[in-house]
Amino acid sequence: MTTRRKFLSTGASLFSALPVFTGHVSASERELDRAANRRDPGKKLVRDGLEYAKRGKKNNIPPVLREEILENPHAVFIIRTSIASRRDESGKFPPEKEKFARVGYETARMIFRKGTSKGGTTCIKPNFVGGFNADERSVNNGVSTHPWFVSGFCDALREMNNTN
Repeated sequence: MTTRRKFLSTGASLFSALPVFTGHVSASERELDRAANRRDPGKKLVRDGLEYAKRGKKNNIPPVLREEILENPHAVFIIRTSIASRRDESGKFPPEKEKFARVGYETARMIFRKGTSKGGTTCIKPNFVGGFNADERSVNNGVSTHPWFVSGFCDALREMNNTN
């Protein structure tokens, strides 16, 4: 069993070596080809993402955990987002895209700093447990990670030259 300190100190490099879209890597070519025959506007995302990750591996600069985190191996860090909104006339919360993107960006900046080594692929695993529908308010379901939070998080990593 590894200690938390060791995990945190090696975690960034560990995750930088994982392929993007890890949850879909086990899909066989046959399964992907079968999916290609179904009407699905997102069918190319996994295949394209994996190819993009291979091309960008050499010049990627993985982020590293901030020193405050590494120096406090027994600490629990809670980041309060303070996103507050009111229900609309139909009783649903608005999508709050810009607010979630900003908070995702700020969160990544609190956790990571720019790394110095090159190579690898950075894997982000948001918690998507439900589907989203055409109503953009469906992203505020309280169970899944808001897609715009992920977008803002990725923007911050991209600013740190984490291009992959």
